Amino acid sequence: MERIKSIDIFRGLSICWMIIAHLQMEWLKASDYSVLLFTFSILDVFGSCAFLFVSGISTMISYKKRLNKIALSNDYTIQSLKNEYTIRAIIIFFISFIINISLAISSIDPRWIFAWQFLQTLSVSLLIAWPFLRTSKIFKIIIGAILWAVNYILKSILIPYIGQPNIGGLLFVIFYTTLQLDGILIFFTYFLIGMVLGEILFEVFSIDDENERRITLKNQFLLPSLIIGTILVLIGVIFEFPQFLNALYRSFPWMIYSLGVHLIFISVLITFEEHGTFQTKKNYKFLFYFSYYSLTVYGTHYILTVLFKRQLTIYYIWPFIIITIILYNTLFRLIYKTLKEKASLKIQINILSVKLARTLEERKKN
Repeated sequence: MERIKSIDIFRGLSICWMIIAHLQMEWLKASDYSVLLFTFSILDVFGSCAFLFVSGISTMISYKKRLNKIALSNDYTIQSLKNEYTIRAIIIFFISFIINISLAISSIDPRWIFAWQFLQTLSVSLLIAWPFLRTSKIFKIIIGAILWAVNYILKSILIPYIGQPNIGGLLFVIFYTTLQLDGILIFFTYFLIGMVLGEILFEVFSIDDENERRITLKNQFLLPSLIIGTILVLIGVIFEFPQFLNALYRSFPWMIYSLGVHLIFISVLITFEEHGTFQTKKNYKFLFYFSYYSLTVYGTHYILTVLFKRQLTIYYIWPFIIITIILYNTLFRLIYKTLKEKASLKIQINILSVKLARTLEERKKN
């Protein structure tokens, strides 16, 4: 199965938006914060929730590929795969914990140690997703729906305890940190739905015959995703219009709406790629570097947030952001030509997890 370039496009777009969002939050003067409401309501569907969604897709595809490797190898076992998978998640969690501590220190707010920024959410999602990798598609969807319902009930119960020095206040900090952040229950559902799509895509793109693959892609992926995605978008819009667009305070209708957008967007992208409507090798290279170096980009972009701390107005911030994104992309384009995978934190984590897993297995044998 060849690499699906549309996944890189989606992931690159998500990382690019997260950088822009964080730069707005840190650079913009407090008096001009109203601009955040506009940009977030339109584009935050491609933020951390989208990254978890596309990570679920790529995780499932990677898992299926490695199962094929197990079938063809005498040395590589399901335990080897599990060790690599678990160690990778733990390494990402360790990196996210360092970032959270830095945020807590810089903001003088210990609550940020528990913050569900996307790296921590990704690592925990990976850890708890392992048992679900072998479950059916419908089971994953049901669990995701239950988690969203539980999240809605749990948040309603804990909100009155915000800021209180008791177990309720502590639980709110652990699950949500602040009202402006989503918790693991929400994000893991995006990850689960992404896993469902990843499984479907693996099955579709394992078909060698081009005509049969395109027909299957349309019937099993494109049409269901478009129909379900459209229904979810309409539900989100109808239930809380226009308040559902307030992405800074994500409501239940907004979550349904954003998932619908993800389903529509990824299905259209992949269908266009399969039919050659756009040439992914020539076009969209801009987003490729943000995807290839996704963890590296995210980890280093915090350095940029201190440049114009609360200094830029609505009239100056966009030229600075556009120039920053172009320079950032140019930098990683040069890095790709010179260092390639050596500068990719994501790839280096994968390499390290494989080495540590093999070391662990050798020690057990000895």
